[in-house]
Amino acid sequence: MAAADPQARIALLERELAWAHLKIQALTEQLRQQRVKLLGPRSETLSDLQLQLLADEEPGATLDEVEAEARRAPLTEAPRRERRACSTGPRARRIRWQRERR
Repeated sequence: MAAADPQARIALLERELAWAHLKIQALTEQLRQQRVKLLGPRSETLSDLQLQLLADEEPGATLDEVEAEARRAPLTEAPRRERRACSTGPRARRIRWQRERR
């Protein structure tokens, strides 16, 4: 290809760029599929960024560990603690007043 034909050079570079974009898409999808395979079937609902974080942050997590975590029941809220009335608060004053009236 002659350096004197810039249009041909531009067309070639555009084809190479399009090919590179397709290759990036294919490799990105392949990576996503590997992460889904590695992290288990429940990971299909996770975004690509979440899959990346899981793969990066938990390199020692086995498929069994991920599956066990996926099957685990959701966390429940801690039972509410009964609040003790303040001895000087409005409720405490009302209770004292009601006891005194009896």
